[in-house]
Amino acid sequence: GAAYVSQQYARALAPAHDVFIYARGGARPGATEAEWHGPNVHWAALPVVDADTAVDLDDFAAWLRARRLDWVVFNEQWWMEPLRTCAALGVKTAAYLVEYKTDQLPLYDAYDLLVANTRQQFETFEGRHPGVRHVPWGTDVRYFRPDTLDAAQPGCVTFVHSAGLNASRKGSDLVIAAFDQLWQSGERRARLIIQSQGAIRATLGEARVAALEQAGALTYRGPDARDPAARAPMAERRGLYVQGDVYLYPCRFDGVGLSVPEAAACGLYAITTDFPPMNEFVGPGNGEAIAITRSYATPRAHHPFAEPSLEALVAAMRRCAAEFTPAWKARARAYAEAHLDWDVNAAGLAALFGDASYQAPAAKARALDAIRRYETARLTSLRNRLAYAAPGVVRGLRGLARVLRVGGPRA
Repeated sequence: GAAYVSQQYARALAPAHDVFIYARGGARPGATEAEWHGPNVHWAALPVVDADTAVDLDDFAAWLRARRLDWVVFNEQWWMEPLRTCAALGVKTAAYLVEYKTDQLPLYDAYDLLVANTRQQFETFEGRHPGVRHVPWGTDVRYFRPDTLDAAQPGCVTFVHSAGLNASRKGSDLVIAAFDQLWQSGERRARLIIQSQGAIRATLGEARVAALEQAGALTYRGPDARDPAARAPMAERRGLYVQGDVYLYPCRFDGVGLSVPEAAACGLYAITTDFPPMNEFVGPGNGEAIAITRSYATPRAHHPFAEPSLEALVAAMRRCAAEFTPAWKARARAYAEAHLDWDVNAAGLAALFGDASYQAPAAKARALDAIRRYETARLTSLRNRLAYAAPGVVRGLRGLARVLRVGGPRA
């Protein structure tokens, strides 16, 4: 998901700016991801510090100098030391807001610009940071489009659900439980397609999944699918959506919320959670937001999680099974064209990146000092202490270990 946000930002910025992408983490894409092999993409060296979203700061600094960059837009940068590197080289920094802990909020003063793609994110930083700007999220409505506005399968409604990489957060357990209730109650006008990037059959209940598959009610796609053909990712990102009529997204927590606008652009009526940011993408004609039973705080995020009502989800799905017509798909598509077109919503994004910083220098300096204290206090392993004190030593040890592995004893 984060990579696709980067693509959308790059597309919005490219008409007015030279855009380069720093692909952190030392990973390499597969052959099918040709979009990440362009001349403007730099695949980073392996990070020295053991932390989520860490980068090799020497490699990062060399990239900044080589490209002579004016701005860096950070994409879910949970390890914040690279902001200090940018400041030392006179490079201004921006971030689009996704996830953060409450104790990290003051650290965001180190950014010159914050882009909020949801109202929830904007309201969190409004009054806290002078450089927060609201750029409503959207999607590529020219790529995400329906193949037809007819029902996916004549005589029934086809529900689709994307579990992504975190089935618990996406509410996949609620989806299968609600659909099973519909099926067990005798509702035969419904079908369900679940697509997952992780192995979640056991989590959903192997016996329940197998029984629904056998009845022809459920199509499950994922790395642990029984059908080998269903284990591979779909060739197109819109491939799941164009097979359905109604998108199920009883999500417990989301940072931006990518899939509801994508589904709407493909003509899918959405059933999602009546909690931000999910309910920000539901308007007249394109879906409904179901009630929650509670909201609750977690240590990992500043914003609370929400528990969608299973009963409300079942009721909404039952209404869809009984009342759905192809006109629903036409309304969802029209809503996406009117409200969720990224090219329209992000029309002013490029103009935000000028010569000026939106943040007061003193506030930025305090936050940069706080970042170093914060990161060294939370990353206390011996490896990370050594990485902070002598990164070259860690690189050398890593290289030695690689040599020993390659040149070790052979059978």
